[in-house]
Formats: sequence, structure tokens, C-alpha cells
Amino acid sequence: MAHAVFIQNPNSIYADRPGETYHFPRRYLTAVVNTVGDWVILYESRSGAFGYTGIQKIASIKPDPKQNDHYFADVVPGSLETFEQIVPRGKPDGSAWEKVLRGPDGRPMSGGASVSAVRKLSPEEFWSICKAGS
Repeated sequence: MAHAVFIQNPNSIYADRPGETYHFPRRYLTAVVNTVGDWVILYESRSGAFGYTGIQKIASIKPDPKQNDHYFADVVPGSLETFEQIVPRGKPDGSAWEKVLRGPDGRPMSGGASVSAVRKLSPEEFWSICKAGS
């Protein structure tokens, strides 16, 4: 099991249903499989809240019967918890919460891993973001 960040925007091109299921392409399958039974953090990009918005626990994965090479990660019913406050990409000191998103100066970078819909998190990163959201 592993923690991760799932990008889930209100105007997504995917068939996401927050609190129920997360829709994703095959390229993220291995990363999402690793989250089954564990908690993930939801993140909305600039087209949404532009920050971390909550957590949910992943129950299982199944193929999308309508779209080849796509899958659904089903959420444990009732596990969606919205943060009390949106957590911005950067910490109060200006550095990124996620190590993979830190540029040479430690600040959040654009492009690269920041546009990846699923990103693995260390337990420390996961709990730091959760604490900032409460």
C-alpha cells in the first residue's frame, strides 16, 4: 500500500465521481494499484481550487467497460473527507509539500511531475499535507 496524490478537477475530462470513483488512463495503473487499501490526497489544479482539498481511501480497481485502456479506482464508501481549508501547493516557507515538485530553489515548479495525475507520496508528505488541511 502507498499514499498518493490524485488530481481530480471539477471540470475533468474523466468520468470521476468524487467520493465514489476515480477514472484514470492505463499509464497510472501501477501507481494506483499500489494505493488500494490506503488513503490518497485529492488535488485540484488551476481549473479548480488550486490546492489539496481532501482525502479518500481506495477500495479496488476495475477496468472501464466503455473506454479501452482506462480504469476506475473505487473509493471506500463514506471515506471522503474534505479538508477544513484548501492546502496550497506551496508551504508557508515557499517550498513545495511534495519533494517531487520542488525546483532547484525548493519552490513548486511548473510542468514535469506537477502535471502527473497520480503522484506517490511519502508518509511524511501525506501527514504534513493532512495536518495543514485541518
